[in-house]
Amino acid sequence: WLPAAADGFALDVETSGADPMTAVIVGVAMASLGQPKTAVHVAGSVLEIALERMKPVLADPNIPKVCHHAQDVYRVLRTHRIALNGCVFDTMVAAFLLDSAQPLDLKALTNAHLSIAMGAQAGGRADMTARLYRVFQPQLERNGLQSLFERIEMPLIPVLGDMANVGV
Repeated sequence: WLPAAADGFALDVETSGADPMTAVIVGVAMASLGQPKTAVHVAGSVLEIALERMKPVLADPNIPKVCHHAQDVYRVLRTHRIALNGCVFDTMVAAFLLDSAQPLDLKALTNAHLSIAMGAQAGGRADMTARLYRVFQPQLERNGLQSLFERIEMPLIPVLGDMANVGV
């Protein structure tokens, strides 16, 4: 599946806890941006091998990645010495720009914008992130928020993630 990732994918990292600095990665999922409902979830004994093979793809700035709460994904990966480059879209940031009063957690956004009750599995979270991307991206354009999102919000994610990782 990794060679097909060149078209872009939604990424979800499942951890053992909420603190990105101490959490252990227990699963990772990717969902194709180009092929709806195509998701891969890796956990258990093959996780370490899969993460090692995914490192070049995750580090490649030319492969678009979409996350929900990209700052936490960035921080968790960085803590585990895995680079994340090419994150072009954060569904949580997009949702905030579109309606700052709405709940920003993935389950609430999925229910509100896709009318889907989301399960807890990482593959499902990656798939829902990809689906929300397809909904929010054109809405940002229609509302004149695309430039703000691309030029200000997205470049700040790794900066704020690095600051948080060093305690600022």
